[in-house]
Amino acid sequence: MPHNRKMVTGNSVFIRKMNRSLILKTIIENKSISRSGLEAQTSLALPTIMRIVSILIEEGLVVEVGKGDSSGGRKPTMLEMKSDCMYFIGVSVQRVTHVILTDVSGNIISGYHCDTTYDAKLESLLKQILEGIDIVISQSKVDPSKIKYAGIGIPGTKFKHEITSIDFPFYNAWADFDPLEWKESGKFPCPVEFENVAKLGALGEFLFGAAKNCSNFIYIFADCGIGAGIVADGKLFTGVNGVAGEFGHTVVELNGRICYCGNKGCLEMYCSSSSLINRFILDEQGDPVLKRKLRDTPDFSIFTSSAYSGDQAALKYIEESANVLGLGAAGLINMFNPPLVIIGGELPQKCPGYTEIVARSAKTAIFRECANKLSIISGSLNDKATVRGAAALAMAQVFDHVRLN
Repeated sequence: MPHNRKMVTGNSVFIRKMNRSLILKTIIENKSISRSGLEAQTSLALPTIMRIVSILIEEGLVVEVGKGDSSGGRKPTMLEMKSDCMYFIGVSVQRVTHVILTDVSGNIISGYHCDTTYDAKLESLLKQILEGIDIVISQSKVDPSKIKYAGIGIPGTKFKHEITSIDFPFYNAWADFDPLEWKESGKFPCPVEFENVAKLGALGEFLFGAAKNCSNFIYIFADCGIGAGIVADGKLFTGVNGVAGEFGHTVVELNGRICYCGNKGCLEMYCSSSSLINRFILDEQGDPVLKRKLRDTPDFSIFTSSAYSGDQAALKYIEESANVLGLGAAGLINMFNPPLVIIGGELPQKCPGYTEIVARSAKTAIFRECANKLSIISGSLNDKATVRGAAALAMAQVFDHVRLN
């Protein structure tokens, strides 16, 4: 699709850099494209394209890969990014820490995952992430000097109030985390950029998954936390200070359950997988053996296995979570009027029919009848959405591959 570009005027060095970035981005997005195709999609003059492409070929970033189809006349020479010219790392920290190494087109070269020691101190989490990065590099046998950037997805940080005691994943480690400290630590093999995992889930589905052909949608992350990523006109909305999308901290019950953010009655305290386990343990109903097991090992897979094997108390919390999340989603739909809402995270992955309940609940509370025509679906990347988005974040630092606020 052609880029609607405004005329860029001013410093010639800046203009050349912008044109180069646009050409690289267009080649990446198309996988394979001719010089005339670049002219059509970028609106740049053909001599400018010829000059920049020649430089990119000399630098080993772009290669000619044969002839394409022709509607008449000579067949065009096709261009592609040289797959091994550079690499990117994606990291996602949730209950499980995922690490991937991708090539310049986003193809996964190697991957690694391990259970996150989320009750540990930041030093231990940093060590775990660095070990994962070392493993994917070692597995791939890629020259480390070709790894240009790493994107890291993390839970929420810098909460509203200081709370000294609350039983919730990631609270102790991430509450006061300052990404700048890790950026300047010198411990990473390349420059790094951080973003909230929910926003990265949106990026992952946008570039590689269920929203690949949709430039306006909302991604709701229903996992051990609740968050949202909003994409409008192909652009990830991050807000003035980068904290837009903290959907999980919408208050749904006045003076309700205490949340680690400092509020009471946050959506996350009723819908996240962590809150379901905590509430089930305190419930008078339910299997006491399961409760003891979950106190020792708060594994959501154990919880869901019991729920779908006949524990009605556990199942009740899952269904309640989906209904409440649907009402929360309706608020976002009423506000942004998207054509598509994607539900991602471990709840739709591990709970059969979860997204369908969310959709039914949401559609009872959407204000305008015409807005009910939207699609509410599960993500297609499952547990890879956020880590694929993290790799895309890394690529964006080099190529402007995705548009960020």
